[in-house]
Amino acid sequence: MMTREDFIAKAETLEGQELLAFAFTEYGNQAAIGTSLQKTGSVIIDLAFKTGVPFSVFFVDTLF
Repeated sequence: MMTREDFIAKAETLEGQELLAFAFTEYGNQAAIGTSLQKTGSVIIDLAFKTGVPFSVFFVDTLF
């Protein structure tokens, strides 16, 4: 597993979808998307789905 600094250095070179694929490939079940299903969370889930890499999502109920 990469160090935090190595991950940040790598992440700075990637676009959004590439970054998600990299994170889920590198960290597997230790990485997940947290969302309250607002616009940005939905977009991130869509981008992650398009990577073809398995990932987990957890939902936060904001009472809205």
